[in-house]
Amino acid sequence: RSERYFIKQAEIETNITVKFMIDASRSMAYEEGRVSKLLYAKAITSALAYLARKQGDRFGLYTVNNAQVTIVQPRFEHQQFMRFLHELVNVKAESTWKKGGMEQFFDHHGKELIIFMTDLYDDDQDILQFISRLKTTRNEVIVFHITGRQEVELDHSGSFTFRDLESGDSVKVDTLTQQKQYAARMKAWISNTRQTLLEKGISYHL
Repeated sequence: RSERYFIKQAEIETNITVKFMIDASRSMAYEEGRVSKLLYAKAITSALAYLARKQGDRFGLYTVNNAQVTIVQPRFEHQQFMRFLHELVNVKAESTWKKGGMEQFFDHHGKELIIFMTDLYDDDQDILQFISRLKTTRNEVIVFHITGRQEVELDHSGSFTFRDLESGDSVKVDTLTQQKQYAARMKAWISNTRQTLLEKGISYHL
């Protein structure tokens, strides 16, 4: 009526539930520069949980290996962050990835953001299958794929014996002759993993 345009703006609360999941299998104990994958995962997780708390979101923690599953149910209350950090600090990398009895992780309520920290080492792509089942049309899933630079590039000089942290199996490797082949296979694995997750609508960060 006034021959002028007006825009109405309103603030809308968009609180969500943030679920942090950590692969606590033994391979996450791998270290470079005296920093393990698990410690790196803990640092990222605690920082993102702090942001979720500042935004007023409900947040919880799930750590998984075949020895035990630790759960801090998502809440938004005064003591939740300290409870969250207490459990996070006490997480240990042990055993292998848990294959069965994971039904409780697929129960979703409302709008959720699931953040999963893992090195994706397992048998028969069990972790990838688990991650794929987490994704629904109502939630968002983000995967942080944690690897070391030396682990990806085989950045060593000479002959070494490498031991699998989970199975205990050992293999002798002449890094000078196998470095290029190894690095190419790792690059292909990472690329295929990223593509598989992106096709399912899951965000991937190396």
